[in-house]
Amino acid sequence: IPGLVLVHVVYGLGFSTLFFRNYYAQFPNELVKAAQIDGATLFTTFRRIVVPVSGPIAVVCMIFLFTNIW
Repeated sequence: IPGLVLVHVVYGLGFSTLFFRNYYAQFPNELVKAAQIDGATLFTTFRRIVVPVSGPIAVVCMIFLFTNIW
């Protein structure tokens, strides 16, 4: 069973990476620039702005990977 889980995780990692990359490529740069002007660091910007809006793409990845495994 651990080997089967590992195979599915490695298989889904490429798809998930591409999904998240394309989602973040469409993210408005103005929000990131505004956070930098307000004095936020890179990690603060990621934690407070990018992660909260990443819910939809996380759900899409989970659904896609679940249906591929099923």
